[in-house]
Amino acid sequence: MTVIVVIAILALIVLVMLVAGVTAYRRLVRAERAVAETWAAIDAELRRRHDLVPELVRLVAAGQERGVLEAVDRARATAVGAKEPRDRAVAESTLTRALRSLAEGADGYAAHGGRIVALRAELAAAEDRIDRLGTAYNEAVIAYNAAIQARPANIVAGMTGFTRRDLFQARTYAAT
Repeated sequence: MTVIVVIAILALIVLVMLVAGVTAYRRLVRAERAVAETWAAIDAELRRRHDLVPELVRLVAAGQERGVLEAVDRARATAVGAKEPRDRAVAESTLTRALRSLAEGADGYAAHGGRIVALRAELAAAEDRIDRLGTAYNEAVIAYNAAIQARPANIVAGMTGFTRRDLFQARTYAAT
C-alpha cells in the first residue's frame, strides 16, 4: 500500500511540474508574440518613413550641398539594411539627424514648397507614430525579459531557446 502511495505522490509531483512547465511555456510564447507584433508595427512605420525620404531628397536636391544629400542617402541605406532593434535604433537616429540637416537647408527653398511642407508633415507624423510604437515595443520587451527571468519560466526559457531582447531606443525628432 505504501508503494502505491509513493508512486501516486511522485506521479502527482511530475504532473504538477509538467503543468507548470507548459503554463510557463505558453506565457513565454504570448510574451514573445507581443514583442514580434509590436516590432512588426514599428518596422512597417519605419518602411513608410524610408519611402518618403527619396521624394524629399529629389525635391530639395537643387538647393542642397552634395554632402548633405549623400549623408541622407547613406543614412537611409543603413537604416533600411539594419535588422536588429539596437542597430535599427542607431541607424534611425542617424537618419533623423541627416533629415534634420536636409530640412534646415530646405527652409528657404521655394520650388515645390507645398509638397515639401506636406512631406515634412508626413515625416513628422511617421516619427510620432514610431515614438509611440517604440514605447509599446519597449513595454512588451520589458515584460518578455521579466518573464524569461522569473521562476519557473527561466528554466523553460533556457531549455526552449527564449533569449533576452533589446529595447528600441531611437530618438526620432520630427524633421520639421
